[in-house]
Amino acid sequence: MLVAALATLCAVGQISCGGSSSSTAPPPQPIPTPTAGPKPFAPYIDTSLNPNLPQIQASSSIKYFTLAFIVDGGGCSANWDGATPVSQDTTYTGYISSIRASGGDVIFSFGGAAGDNLPTQGAYQGSNDAPDLDLAYSNDCATASALTSALQTVINQYGANPSNNTIYLDFDVEGNAVNTDASNGPTRTRTDGVDSVNLRNQALTALVANNPGITINISYTMGVYETGGLPSDQISVLQNALDNSTPVAVMNIMTFDFGPGEEIAPGSYAPVVENLANQTLAQLSEPPLSALGAQLGITLMIGVNDSPGEVFGLSDAQAVTAFATPNANIARLSFWSVARDNGGCPGSNQDQNTCSGISQFQWDFSHACEAF
Repeated sequence: MLVAALATLCAVGQISCGGSSSSTAPPPQPIPTPTAGPKPFAPYIDTSLNPNLPQIQASSSIKYFTLAFIVDGGGCSANWDGATPVSQDTTYTGYISSIRASGGDVIFSFGGAAGDNLPTQGAYQGSNDAPDLDLAYSNDCATASALTSALQTVINQYGANPSNNTIYLDFDVEGNAVNTDASNGPTRTRTDGVDSVNLRNQALTALVANNPGITINISYTMGVYETGGLPSDQISVLQNALDNSTPVAVMNIMTFDFGPGEEIAPGSYAPVVENLANQTLAQLSEPPLSALGAQLGITLMIGVNDSPGEVFGLSDAQAVTAFATPNANIARLSFWSVARDNGGCPGSNQDQNTCSGISQFQWDFSHACEAF
C-alpha cells in the first residue's frame, strides 16, 4: 500500500518522483509591456545613429526620450552631434511633434563624454578650439550672451510642449568639463581662461529670464563614485548654479563606469544604484544644495558597461524601477541607450553601441523601466 500511495503522490506532482526527468526548464520569455507609470522614463537616444523616433515609440512603447547630444557646430552654434545645425533641422522637428502629440516628450541633452573632453592628439590636442565640443566648453562661445543665443535656437526651433508649456534641457557635464584639478588633466577652465561651468550657469539664468512665457526645466547629468554620492567637483557645479540663481530642477546621476577593478555582476548592481540614489538625495536635502530644491534623476547603463566587469542585468532594472517609482523625490529614470536594448551580441565582454552584450529580448530593459 505504501508503494501505491507514493506512486499516486508522484503522479499528481505532490512529491518528487526521483530518477531522471524528461521535463526541461521553460524557455525564457520577453518582459511584457507594463502600464506606463506616472513619471517620465526617458532613455537616451544616440542621435548619431539617425533613429526614427515615431517608429521606435510604436515598437517599444517608450513615451519619453532623451536626445543626445547637442554640441557646438562651429561659431557657437547648436548642432546635432556636429552633423546637423539645429536651426536647419527638419527631421527632429517632425519627430518631436509626433512624440508630443502622442502624449510623450523629449529632453534635449547637451555635451556628453565626447563633447566634454579635449582631444588627446592631433591638431587640436588639449585645446578648447576643437570642433564638436559642448557649447559651454568651446572657446567659440566667448561670452554668456553668445551661449544664451545658441541655446535659444533650440527653443526657437522646437518650442515648448503645448500640453504643459515646458521644454526640457539637460546638460551632461563630465570628464574634463567638470574637473577642477589640473593634475588630473584639462579642467573646466577653458584654454581661453573662461570657467565653462560659470559661463553655462550665467547663460542659463539669462535664458530663463528671456523666456518668461514658458517653463525651462533644467537638469544636470553628472557622474558619481560607487559609494559616497556626488563628488566635490560635481557639487561645485551645483553650488555655482546657486551662486548664479540658475533654477536646476533635476540632478541626474550616472550610475555606471565606476572604473577599473569595480566589478559588479548582474543581480548585484541594483543595491549599488539604490545606495547611490539615497546618498545623493541626502546631499540634495542638506545645505547648501537644499536651496536648489532639485529632485533626483537616475541614469543607468544597461548590459555590459564601459568599465570591465560592470554588468547591469534585467533583474537590476526591475529592482531599481521598483525602488524609484514610489519615491516622490526621484523625478526621472533613464538609461544609455535605446539602441542597445536588444540581445544582438550576447556574451560580449565590452560595451557596444547597438546591443547590450547580454542575452535578452528586444525592449526588455525598456519594459522593465516603463512602469516608473
